[in-house]
Amino acid sequence: MDEILKQMRALVDKAKAEKRDFTEDELKEYNELDEKRKAAEVQEKRDAALAQAEADARETKAQLEKVEAERKEAEERAKRATERTERHAPASTMDKPEHTEQRTRIERVRRYGSLRNFTTGEDAEERAYRFGQWCLAANGNQRSANWCAENGLELRAHTEGVNASGGFAVPEEFDNDLIDLRERFGVFRRNARVVPMMSDTKTRRRRTGGLTAYFTGEADAGTESTKSWDVVNLTAKKLMVLATYTNELNEDAVLNIGDDLAGEIAYAFSSKEDDCGFNGDGTSTYGGIQGVLSMINGVSGGAAGLKSATSGSHTDWGAITLDDMVQLVATLPEYAESNDVKWYCSKPFFAEVMQGLAYAAGGNTTENIQGRVSKTFLGYPVEVSQKLPKADGTAEIVCFFGDLRLAADFGDRRQNAIAFSEDAMVGGVSVFETDEIAIRGTTRFDINVHDVGDSSDAGPIVALQTAS
Repeated sequence: MDEILKQMRALVDKAKAEKRDFTEDELKEYNELDEKRKAAEVQEKRDAALAQAEADARETKAQLEKVEAERKEAEERAKRATERTERHAPASTMDKPEHTEQRTRIERVRRYGSLRNFTTGEDAEERAYRFGQWCLAANGNQRSANWCAENGLELRAHTEGVNASGGFAVPEEFDNDLIDLRERFGVFRRNARVVPMMSDTKTRRRRTGGLTAYFTGEADAGTESTKSWDVVNLTAKKLMVLATYTNELNEDAVLNIGDDLAGEIAYAFSSKEDDCGFNGDGTSTYGGIQGVLSMINGVSGGAAGLKSATSGSHTDWGAITLDDMVQLVATLPEYAESNDVKWYCSKPFFAEVMQGLAYAAGGNTTENIQGRVSKTFLGYPVEVSQKLPKADGTAEIVCFFGDLRLAADFGDRRQNAIAFSEDAMVGGVSVFETDEIAIRGTTRFDINVHDVGDSSDAGPIVALQTAS
């Protein structure tokens, strides 16, 4: 860079000294040097951005390692304290009813395996146990119904007391657990702007333009400007999951029943939510929802936020370069640069492209390669969704980048209901004949992807597309 500037100054100084303009050859040489200067400046900025991203990644990794070490140390301290307490506790204390119940719960977990879904909070086992008892009661188990009545769990029919029609409304405490599980499983719900819906429809005003400042002459009237708005509409769609379950539901396995059913239902709902949010094409398959991919591809004249990988005629992921990814980061508008900006891609894309580019950058050690890589790239978190492309494709959007909260609203009606039946037909087969139970879970939600930019300006979410 310094040598280029030195040569450019020499040409200018020579022309000034001779009091003349550039000759044709000098002007050509000066323009060539200026192009080299611009290219060098761009490269310096890219190198600086990459160095900063690598530094941020190292800092994030160090912080995560520190948090993990502190967590393990806290667990060890708690374990030692528990062992000391149990070792020195009087026999009469351990015989109290609450300790007896606790030992019984622990034995249930040891007998039927650890929890897979209720894994957060000190009372995870109890929440799973209560949900299992509620499910058994909803299925007609009288002992569980009595237990629910004694422990403050209400069996409230969703429609006039008929389980087969609408099922039982999930109590609020379990409704919150189902939402938590769905947020843990679902990428789209966790990152979009969640809008609670108190009714089946919701309208939210959205700012599209602001006030404008004008120069005004002395004693002249000012020029008026107005703030502009449009609306984002949400209409709750009913989503249903229907499955069969063994009829051998009993109190001995109530912990596992609650844990398994909550996880399966929450996973099914969140899986469909992700599919609608990313891939919805407006058809009945997606409840009429148009996802990010459909909205970006639907921009007339081509979305400004849709960038093609500079891999020529190649469509394989191995041809995607670090420059492609850096250029996509540069495409995101400044107003969308927030703490919620993330990458969105599938696990194969993260491994093959992002981790591949990171390792190819050099400076790796045996510890780097053998250690677990945090899900970050170029200094931004990576959200993995298996609803996004998992293999090479032609002219295919392979990843998104940006702030999903600014691009999409997630309408949450929060009307979960669960119904059980011993004589329903599922897939043309009677569950009575197969000695199973039909389980139906329903929820209501909507997604409105309202801002992906246009053909002139990129929006708060941008995308990378493979070559055509």
